[in-house]
Amino acid sequence: MPVTAMTGGKGVLHLPDVPTVAEAAGLPDFEMGVTYAIWAPAGTPSAIIERIATEAAEAMRAPSAQAILAQNGVEVLPPMNAAERSARPAWPGMPQCSAAWSANPA
Repeated sequence: MPVTAMTGGKGVLHLPDVPTVAEAAGLPDFEMGVTYAIWAPAGTPSAIIERIATEAAEAMRAPSAQAILAQNGVEVLPPMNAAERSARPAWPGMPQCSAAWSANPA
């Protein structure tokens, strides 16, 4: 089955001829990505959350991880700080958790 469009805000390197949904359907504000995150129970001490975020970010910067992620069109974003995590809207039905790190595919 051919790929007709990418849902992210920009195309991916290994599929240069595939447009985004925004481009293909004329929907300039359309963007839908996937977020991968590490979660901890609500109330986890901030020092532990920050350590997890730091260690995960370091692991994601490893050349071997970057190569695998790039092959799959994943763009690694910097970890969120405590204020950014607190400001993130809650998802309905999601247990109360603290996000330590996230990556958003392109």
